[in-house]
Amino acid sequence: MNRISIILISLLIVSASHAQSSTDKGNIMLNGTISFASKSYGSEGFNTTQLGIHPQVGYFLFNNFSAGILIDYDRTTLDSYHNDKWAAGIALRYYLDFKQVKPFINLGFAYSKTNPTSNLEGNIYGKKWITAAGVDYFLVSNVAIETILRYEIEYLSFPGSYNVFYKDTNSHTNTLFVGFGLNFFIY
Repeated sequence: MNRISIILISLLIVSASHAQSSTDKGNIMLNGTISFASKSYGSEGFNTTQLGIHPQVGYFLFNNFSAGILIDYDRTTLDSYHNDKWAAGIALRYYLDFKQVKPFINLGFAYSKTNPTSNLEGNIYGKKWITAAGVDYFLVSNVAIETILRYEIEYLSFPGSYNVFYKDTNSHTNTLFVGFGLNFFIY
């Protein structure tokens, strides 16, 4: 019995010394966030509400630093109209190295396409820069609840039929999102 105890304690010590952090090099991050935003259209002077789903997959190139892809789906509502927008792009994320609570910053760039549901014809295309900061609260070593504050600047190109609403068919939007989600780490 004494030998078995020594072997088990030795295995525990060895495995603890090789314990891997969720944000170590070579790990994969699967993330999904649901967000709410209030959006202002710079030169046009009106506001909308926006609900979004933002999945992201990342690979840790270095400890605490991941690069990956993002896909966004946003539904924007103004009075009785709504638009559905899809975007895809790249994301970089850096974590501060704490144990159970890990703050992070996130940078990204994406191309977007909006399918309007109004009587106007044509899709709206855009390019957006994304900056975000948040915190992952780890429930277990590879699952975290995420809170995030995300800011986007998006440059849009509207089809000519939008001249009714917009003085210029090239415009930009500024969006501030507040979101919550889950983050899974595979190692």
